[in-house]
Amino acid sequence: MRLPSGVLIAGPVLRPLSLILRAAARSGAFDELLPDQRNEVLLLIGELEESAATAMINESAKPVPDRSVPASAPRQAMRVQEVSELLGVSEQRVRQLAPSLGGVRGPDGSWLLDRDEVLAERRKRRGAA
Repeated sequence: MRLPSGVLIAGPVLRPLSLILRAAARSGAFDELLPDQRNEVLLLIGELEESAATAMINESAKPVPDRSVPASAPRQAMRVQEVSELLGVSEQRVRQLAPSLGGVRGPDGSWLLDRDEVLAERRKRRGAA
């Protein structure tokens, strides 16, 4: 992600940085800023979160081999742990949501969830927050 100043932020630093900044925002660390400045910071945090999510998905989403999962499995599947981290919910909650996120069970019984459905859920949750 390129910041307005032209600085490029990429790689594994995106997620921790977005988490730190979001926690700071929740604690009121930016409350002293002028409203326009605060909105800019919050927009930047949102962009960092989106970039981190995209990077995480791009690293983890791989085509699922036909021999290891049912033919109905998503082409770009995500595992429960990855979705849990991305959505900020427990793995148990992800398993509850799995059918609505295009999930299918693999041969070992674990859920494989559709990348596009997970991203749509993330966008929906961000809009509701």
